[in-house]
Amino acid sequence: MKKAIKYIGISILLLISALSIFIYFIYRGTQNTLKGNLKINGLLDKVIVHRDQYGVPHIEAENDSDAFFALGYTHAQDRMWQMEIQRHLARGSLSEMFGEVTIMQDKTLRTLGFYRAAQLAYLSLPKESQHIVESYTKGVNFFIQTGNMPLQFKLIGYKPSVWTNVDSISFQKMMAWDLNETWRDKILNHIIASLYGREKMSIFSPEYPDSAPLVLQDSEINLTKKMTQNYLEKENYFGKFRKQDIYPNKEFNKASPPGKGSNNWVVSGKLTNTNKPILANDPHLSIASPLLWYLADIKTKNFHSIGATLPGLPGVIIGHNQFIAWGVTNGCIDAQDLYIESDDKDITTINEVIKVKNSNDVIFPIEISPHGPIISDITEARRVGKKVALKWTGFLEKDTTLHSFILLNYTKNWDSFKNALSYFVVPAQNYVYADNNGNIGYYLAGKIPIRDQWSGLYPIESKKEFEWKSFIPFEEMPHTMNPSKGFVVSANNKVVSNNYPYSLTPHCKTAPYRASRIIDLLQRKEKLTLIDIQKIQNDTVSYLWNDFKTILLKTIPASNKEKDVLKILKDWNGNMNINSQEATLFAYWFRELAEMVPKELKVFSQWPEPLFIKNQLLSDGKYCRINNARNCKEFLSNTLTKTLNAIVKNIGEKPKNWNWGYTHKAVFNELGFSENKYLNWFWHRSISSPGDGFTVNVGSYEFDNLSQIAGPGYRQIVDFNNLEDSIYIQALGQSGNIFSKNYDNLMPLWRDGKYIPMSSEKNRWGKYETLILEPI
Repeated sequence: MKKAIKYIGISILLLISALSIFIYFIYRGTQNTLKGNLKINGLLDKVIVHRDQYGVPHIEAENDSDAFFALGYTHAQDRMWQMEIQRHLARGSLSEMFGEVTIMQDKTLRTLGFYRAAQLAYLSLPKESQHIVESYTKGVNFFIQTGNMPLQFKLIGYKPSVWTNVDSISFQKMMAWDLNETWRDKILNHIIASLYGREKMSIFSPEYPDSAPLVLQDSEINLTKKMTQNYLEKENYFGKFRKQDIYPNKEFNKASPPGKGSNNWVVSGKLTNTNKPILANDPHLSIASPLLWYLADIKTKNFHSIGATLPGLPGVIIGHNQFIAWGVTNGCIDAQDLYIESDDKDITTINEVIKVKNSNDVIFPIEISPHGPIISDITEARRVGKKVALKWTGFLEKDTTLHSFILLNYTKNWDSFKNALSYFVVPAQNYVYADNNGNIGYYLAGKIPIRDQWSGLYPIESKKEFEWKSFIPFEEMPHTMNPSKGFVVSANNKVVSNNYPYSLTPHCKTAPYRASRIIDLLQRKEKLTLIDIQKIQNDTVSYLWNDFKTILLKTIPASNKEKDVLKILKDWNGNMNINSQEATLFAYWFRELAEMVPKELKVFSQWPEPLFIKNQLLSDGKYCRINNARNCKEFLSNTLTKTLNAIVKNIGEKPKNWNWGYTHKAVFNELGFSENKYLNWFWHRSISSPGDGFTVNVGSYEFDNLSQIAGPGYRQIVDFNNLEDSIYIQALGQSGNIFSKNYDNLMPLWRDGKYIPMSSEKNRWGKYETLILEPI
């Protein structure tokens, strides 16, 4: 018996030793050179890359070419798997990596043609930007040739091919697509008009409230003429549409939850305690592992910029240099149209070859009209017509958006800032600005089509009168410098009033809660401090609750249990912090309230318009009359009971366990293996998180399970009293390597509203490592 135990013990020890050796070799096989010296063919001079304690590279180069080479190299060192996934998404070639399971996704991506558009965009770039792209590409390729690949490559037995210049700009097209979703709105509008009548549009999709904040007031822009609102009646082509034709479509239901967008604001020195401007920005996009954003600091003799970069693209996208700071939010803009094509003669067909791992190639025909690709075969646009083409500014041949990104790194003042933005094409963005001379400003940048007497609210027939006339001239885009009120705020809210001479969008669907809250907080103090701005950026009071509080608290409880729930909510201020029981109650209840949305429309939009629900409850509307409710009073009582039952079932009966953080967690799934439960867990991270889709600190969540799937993946606050006191944070970690200490080290800081130094001073970095790149 003793011998058997001894042998078992020895066997376990040997197994553990073998496993440890195996893990060690895997670990060693993913490690790359982060300190020491590297000799590189092609560099012009020495480049120094310091990585601080958080894994942020601080690049010091003698010339711009070497600096962008180093950025490409450091991006690849830390995020090669992310970059590879991104370029295969843009190319529509995921099946080369993952096999047959991604064929349908590749067909969709090939049809949309992001890579085709990127190829044209690269050719349109000025030579100086092409040279920068080339340098960045060389840096990526140096890593591919010499570096150790992340573990994911080894698991699927895949080796990346040579990186190209088009690869270095293609993901910008994917980003732009992710922020342009008005084509979905047009399909939904078409369905509403077809099923319920055009006159019911304002019921399901209420107008932006007149009392809600605009980015710019009429007094802040030069209005020379008023917009023509007389749209052509024949614009509204409805065709045939049957309720039984509607069925759930996974691709279509990827429409964004509320809060996906961004916040930014800039405050003049006359409103701060230092008499210097402060600029804040936090873009809200999908969160994953690794995160989209990558922090970096780049310094040469010609520029010095620091902030958020995108692995796969050269340059700082959001941040500051030694002269100015900038931040962006998605504009409430419509730059897409759906054309019902009636004539095949102008439609061309190209046959795409999709290479499939461990299987035969797939030949896939794609039809393209003069307006753009025919998307009715791959999206719910099939409900509009047999052949529906998508026209989008992202498909324009001369897309110089990347040139705009690059120029911002070199900008020195308001005039050069405007010049940089004049090259911006897609997606239209709200840019806020501050500089070291105390100026602040705002500019809406991007190509926005002029529709001559038609709104773009619906899909339209392919007729001459529905062609885009031109684009809003850059000089006439909404902008302001040093507004008298001393600040500018944008949070995806409506940009200007209907008095503006051009139509930016026929309908701004973003609820104004975030913008309202930011403005309210800014106006509470005469002099704002850096700490005040931090508190605003991390604020979790939901004005959605403010809008519904009076209505919901009048609910007639069905029993004492429901009465107790109303008591809990009675004195709540709407703060969606992780310890809030009320936040959980309200989130569950709002989900029940959304049941009033007709099922035909739920298929196309998971999240309801809050104003639709509110208006129905206030007017005792007909859509309360569901599930045996005879009026809105009964509907409220029924939904409160269902809310309580759902919470008890999912969490338990004791209110002390109903904390929002228990239910609401930020979820970071692995980019390539998110659907594979056997692999995703290794990279997957989650953390209890505050907020909802309507708080300043956004916590956008999936409606069915309340998991946070989007949010402020990057935050920055730039302080012009001393730029070195500026701060930033990203949501997970700098490295995509699971074995790195910087894989998820920023996640708890981010959740708790903390920051790291946005500084180029070494004494603020903590312990750092230095890598020197030298020419051969």
